[in-house]
Amino acid sequence: MTATETGSFGCAYLSKLCKSLDIADTVVDTWDRYDNENLVKTQEREQRGERHSRKKYQVIAGHAVPPWQKFLSLSSNKSDLALFVGDYVAEHAPSHIKLQDISKMIIISEAYEDGQITKYIDFNGSHVSERECVSHEEADTCMIFHACQADKKLRERGQVGRVIIKSPDTDVLVLAIHYFAQLKNVEELWFETGRVTRTTDQHRYIAVHEICKAYRPWLPQILPAVHAITGCDSASFFFKLAKGLC
Repeated sequence: MTATETGSFGCAYLSKLCKSLDIADTVVDTWDRYDNENLVKTQEREQRGERHSRKKYQVIAGHAVPPWQKFLSLSSNKSDLALFVGDYVAEHAPSHIKLQDISKMIIISEAYEDGQITKYIDFNGSHVSERECVSHEEADTCMIFHACQADKKLRERGQVGRVIIKSPDTDVLVLAIHYFAQLKNVEELWFETGRVTRTTDQHRYIAVHEICKAYRPWLPQILPAVHAITGCDSASFFFKLAKGLC
């Protein structure tokens, strides 16, 4: 995704979401939280002196897109970007959905100042809803939450369906394997991952449901605990046993 101006970045981001609607009825876009000083990752960044050594940018339509490496090194910049993108999608997505399929929906989660707020966007506009759960510190767990919500809706309709979780993070795959057994109406759970660059294409789909079928039920149950002590985001790994990447 390349853009030179903030508004064109929002347009490119929305196009990515709408493209996903070609293969899904509902697309959920969720963000990490960066605005709580009590969060573990926020405290880690502060200890590294991040807050005092990085530049604060204004995320406003019409402004030039800043250098990404410098911009993303400050948590408050990420929070402002999430808010800008969330508002941009909520404003412009309804007209795009009308052109595609009025039954489609985009959900924006954890992008707003109030972590309890989620926006549901369809062809009629955006609708604000307060979730019946606590705000998620990371998108990792929020993605699993929305997978469970999709399973709940399928169960209410008496249907079975398919869920695709897109992430570059091994932690999310571990959580997906762990929780799949609880998704009674999700027939297929896919994990989409892998980077695509000018020289390499590592994009692939991992069938979580097939992984769970291949192993005994106790393995998914203990997987998060084993992963936590062998190299998750906030823990070191065993000596000479590095963390694997998707």
